[in-house]
Order: sequence, then C-alpha cells, then structure tokens
Amino acid sequence: MTEAYIHAALRTPRGKARPDGALAGLTPPGLVAALVEALAGRGHDPRGRAERLVLGCVGQVGAQGGHLAMVSKFHAGLPDNVATQTLNNFCASGLSAIGAGAAAIVAGQARWVLAGGVEMMSRVPFMADKADYYTATDLPPRQRYIQVALAADLLATTEGISRAELDACALASQQRAAAAESQPALLASRIAVNGLTREETVRPPLDAARLAALEPAFAALAEPYAEALEGAALDFRHTVAHAPPMADGAGLALLGPRDGAIARIVAVAEAGGDPRASLTAGFAAMDQVLAR
Repeated sequence: MTEAYIHAALRTPRGKARPDGALAGLTPPGLVAALVEALAGRGHDPRGRAERLVLGCVGQVGAQGGHLAMVSKFHAGLPDNVATQTLNNFCASGLSAIGAGAAAIVAGQARWVLAGGVEMMSRVPFMADKADYYTATDLPPRQRYIQVALAADLLATTEGISRAELDACALASQQRAAAAESQPALLASRIAVNGLTREETVRPPLDAARLAALEPAFAALAEPYAEALEGAALDFRHTVAHAPPMADGAGLALLGPRDGAIARIVAVAEAGGDPRASLTAGFAAMDQVLAR
C-alpha cells in the first residue's frame, strides 16, 4: 500500500491579532506564499512537484473567503494544474488538511501534496462568518452551538477540574512557550515573516499568585446560550490566562513519497462526539489513532 511521508514542515511565528500586530499588515495568502518561498529556500520547492494544496481555515469570509487555497495558490506561484481544497473543521482544520493530503497520496490521487492551515484573526475575527448555526433554535438544545469558552467551563464543572488545576496547567504551558524560544530544535520549523522572528503571542511571565488573582472571564457569555445549556449549573473557572491568544499565523507541510522524507504518517483518525462536550472529541480521535 502507498504510504504518505512528511518531507518538510514550516510555520510562521504567531502574531498578535490586533491592528498593531506584527503580521496584521499582511494577508492570509501572503503568509502561505511566504511559507512556499521558505520551503523552496530549504531545498523543498513545491512549485515543480506539488499536485494539490489543501488548506484548513475557519473564518472563510472577507480576506479568507473566495476559496482561500485557490487564491493562495496564485499568490505562491504554484502552477495552474495544482488542485486546491479549502476546508473548515474549526480548531482542527490544519490537522484535517494534513489528513486529507495524506489520504490523497495513499489513494493514489497525488504523489506530492502541500497541506496545512492559515488563520488571520486580525482580519477575520472569531465568529465573523455570522453563521445561522450560532444562534439557531431549530435544533434540540444539546445540538445547538455553545461558545468554546462555555464548553470549557461546562467540562471543567462536570469533570471536577479545579481552578487550581487549571492555573497549574496554564502556568506550565506559558513557561514552556517562553522556554521554547531558546531551544533550536523547536525553532527549526519556524520562519521569520515581516520582521517577526519570535512568538508575539507568548504572555509575559506569570506566577501562581498572579494567575490565582485573575477573575473568571466568560460568565457574561452564558445568557444567550441558556437554552442550549439546558439549565446546567456552570461554575465559571476559566480566565483569560487559560485561553489561547487571538493570533495570526500559518503552517504548511510538504507530503510525498518515502525517499528523502523526515517522517512517516503512521495513522490518521478523526472523531465526532457529544456536541455539548465538544472539547472531548479529540480524546476519542487520539484513542482511535493509537489503536490503528
């Protein structure tokens, strides 16, 4: 059976998603084009061999609308015959794009594929597509949309995850993010874009006391989703320190045959789950991929 391999994987730094962010003056196709150029500079030019470009993107409106993968193909100078696909699987979109690219190789539909994701929240804010689903009432309550921050507070409440545990996890994550800036192995896949050479979204050092002093941040979101929550008693525990930053960034992997590869894609799995506990579907997918 044909197998899919990774030959190179690069990403931009993450810029702050605000008007003065280091990447905010660029465009989503521009970020993708910068990654293609960087791949070429490292001896992995996809412009003469990639047959497909698969991009994950959540906010497919405005600067990210109009079939973003196709538009990015034009900006990156990829040949006209390169097939393109833009997909949305919310926060897993980039990984889903990699999986789709690998599947195309395994199925014999392509030999070389570029796959990854891009999101510029400075240009396309969270929920900017204004989907009917976000406010729909024609579905049973458990299937209605709940903002991810509320889903996190619901999960913490039902699973008994304490505020202290959340703070400890956030502190470890932020410390690791800061420490990564001095680890060459972790920086090898990152390129400089528009003069940005470091992660702009890494928060200033926070200690346990400062984390504990922060107020829960998302209680005000609950009222519009009261019917969807069906009276669930939420203990609001998440603060801004527990939440990922709004960011601009992109990443691409070049997938292809075995010769010259740096890694083999052993298995891919995706899974759905309880829509009210949307953050748990990733665990089901991990179980599946490990079993495979």
